[in-house]
Amino acid sequence: GGGTPVKLNGALVAGGDVLIARLAPDGKHVVYLADGDVDELHELYAAPSDGSAPAVKLSALPQSLDFDFVRISPDGTRVVYRDASSLLRSVAITGGATTTLGLGGPEFAITADSAFVVDLSPGVALRSVPIGGGAPVLTVHANIQD
Repeated sequence: GGGTPVKLNGALVAGGDVLIARLAPDGKHVVYLADGDVDELHELYAAPSDGSAPAVKLSALPQSLDFDFVRISPDGTRVVYRDASSLLRSVAITGGATTTLGLGGPEFAITADSAFVVDLSPGVALRSVPIGGGAPVLTVHANIQD
């Protein structure tokens, strides 16, 4: 049973690897971390899970990313990640322009309707910002202690 396996990632630089991958909730895309262009520079990519189109790079800048800080929207249309300078960025899962959402804290999540990113931002404020960019719609300052 089963079909023929389809390679989803693009060509990798000599010594390059796909490190980790995550399937979008709708099953239509795979988001993965790989050193595709420069060995040991781990960037974010996405590809249709059926192999119908080539993989696209989602990372805005050439920098290593941590997959622990990557989220896929519940509707499978956008990817939000925290880059090496702690900025939260949002991009369509099919690629395109990346939108900076502002400084991101250690934790962030995408709302169930895929409309907002909620994060605990530096300065200990809980904030909600539209996933496509714009001014925060809610900021709650908290006095949180360890």
